[in-house]
Amino acid sequence: MVLDNLVEGVVVSQEIRALIKSGAWDINHDEDVEKRIQPASFDPTYEDFAFRVPHGFRPFKGMTVEESLRVLHKSDTKRYDISQGFDIFPGFSYLLKLKGRFSLPKGFWMKSSPKST
Repeated sequence: MVLDNLVEGVVVSQEIRALIKSGAWDINHDEDVEKRIQPASFDPTYEDFAFRVPHGFRPFKGMTVEESLRVLHKSDTKRYDISQGFDIFPGFSYLLKLKGRFSLPKGFWMKSSPKST
């Protein structure tokens, strides 16, 4: 499969499957993953932890997200174990790490839906 970075729009389910099967996304293609492939989206799963971060958090220039979290003052961040679920409170932002690795061709980007469950 060749993804043309000049094409605008969404990646369809067949292309999502091809990305997973080719190894571009470090995810095993199994029954559980297949259930999360939608016609024009993929529902990822999360690691068992999340961070509460300052509203509008962005990584510092030249630093990874992880490095930026280490630099923030301890009172500005809090790590939560979400393996049993957790409550999200208004007025805070939360950062959740996706399971797997997602390598995208140059010019492509991912977006999460704020309406997604």
